[in-house]
Amino acid sequence: MVNRRAFLRLSGIGTMALATSAAAGPLSSVKFKRKWHHASKTRLQMGTFVNIAVFHESRSLSEEAVEIGFDLISQKESILSRFSDQSPIWALNREAALKDLAPEVSRALNLSILFHRETDGAFDITVKPLLELTRESFERTQKPPSEEALNRCLKSVGLEYMEMAPSSVYFRREGMGITLDGIAKGLIVDWVSEELTRRGIDHFLINAGGDIRVAGGKGDGAPWRIAIRDPENSDSYAAVIRLRDGAVATSGNYEVYFDREKLYHHIVNPGNGLSPRFYTSVSALASRAVEADSLSTAVFVMEPADGIAFMERRYGVEGFVITEGNRKLHTSGWKKYQV
Repeated sequence: MVNRRAFLRLSGIGTMALATSAAAGPLSSVKFKRKWHHASKTRLQMGTFVNIAVFHESRSLSEEAVEIGFDLISQKESILSRFSDQSPIWALNREAALKDLAPEVSRALNLSILFHRETDGAFDITVKPLLELTRESFERTQKPPSEEALNRCLKSVGLEYMEMAPSSVYFRREGMGITLDGIAKGLIVDWVSEELTRRGIDHFLINAGGDIRVAGGKGDGAPWRIAIRDPENSDSYAAVIRLRDGAVATSGNYEVYFDREKLYHHIVNPGNGLSPRFYTSVSALASRAVEADSLSTAVFVMEPADGIAFMERRYGVEGFVITEGNRKLHTSGWKKYQV
């Protein structure tokens, strides 16, 4: 059963591969230009539609690779989800401490700290209390939380209050909690990518609700075509790019939101507790999905000029943003990918 949060996310996929289906369905496998077999499947996982598409000379290997990819997603999601009472992240949020960290948890937390530092605090996984406060306020009163409530909540926010050791982590302030929503999908997509590559699959696309990683182009070497949704019109695209190898992720105020006007949504500024209103959409292109995922979230917190400048300075990263006034801005290198 899909809850309200999942439905809002499913109805707001910000980046899509034009060659893939948007709805869940069984594994399909077809011959492609005589030499190649194209296997593809879409499933509901990680609160969104996930599509894995593979090109390979062997039909059995291409189909097996797709199923292995989905099995790996299920395994990693069960570890990094904050919503499952069986996951280490749920236990950390409940107990404020966690020992004997699983490698996946350690990797996710250390990368979160790295991106927090590199974005001057714009990316912060400790915003969970702010998200819960806002959600509960709208559910209870149909209004945002008061300034007083926000200020109290902000005392529990700040990655500097999360203490990491080689095999453990604990919170130094009461009321703290983390969400890996801005990094886990990208990280899991990268793990699937690495597994497919290890198995000799050189041509594939993984699309986890807008967190996309591709390799090798299609079977004939043609680049994958990836569309950026137009926030003003879900039936049209704001941009289309070609990509053979790399990753792209989009964050938008239309993905998960709490009010009809989408002024309060799933991205919040860890400094003031409010959802930024600079953008309706931010897309980041990078070599890895985890970087694209986290940077699209972090840039959403920055003012447009600062966000574009930040992506311009970062090696191997390009960006495309749509501001609240529907202005479309991009880094200088974005144009070489755009159709």
